[in-house]
Amino acid sequence: MRTGAINLPLRDITQNLDQIPKDRLVVLYCASSYRTAMGVMALQMLGYTNVKGFPPRIEGGKAAGQELESSKFFT
Repeated sequence: MRTGAINLPLRDITQNLDQIPKDRLVVLYCASSYRTAMGVMALQMLGYTNVKGFPPRIEGGKAAGQELESSKFFT
C-alpha cells in the first residue's frame, strides 16, 4: 500500500488512474491552485469521491513552514 506522495502532471492523470487509490483520501496540490482544481474536477467526473484540493497554494504552505513529501514516481 502506497502512503507517500507522487508527482503526477495534470496531463497524465487519466493515463495513470491505477496509481490513484479510490479507498482512501487523495489530496492534490500545485503551485498556483489552478491545476489542483482541474485535477479534482477531472477525478470527480471519473467517479472519485475521495479527492480534495490542498488550499492554500503550495507556496502558502511552504511559507507557513509545512513540510511536504516529495517522492517522485513520474517526471
